[in-house]
Amino acid sequence: MDKISQKPLKPNPFTTYRDSETGRWLVVLPESVSHERSLEASSSI
Repeated sequence: MDKISQKPLKPNPFTTYRDSETGRWLVVLPESVSHERSLEASSSI
């Protein structure tokens, strides 16, 4: 049987939209998220 979570959903840290010319889905990260990922990547070196 499935359990129902009582935790609220987190918002996505990105935005997606569909390019009307190509029909492809594009993902756009906010500047703060992409900056955090850059810091994580540089600290793991």
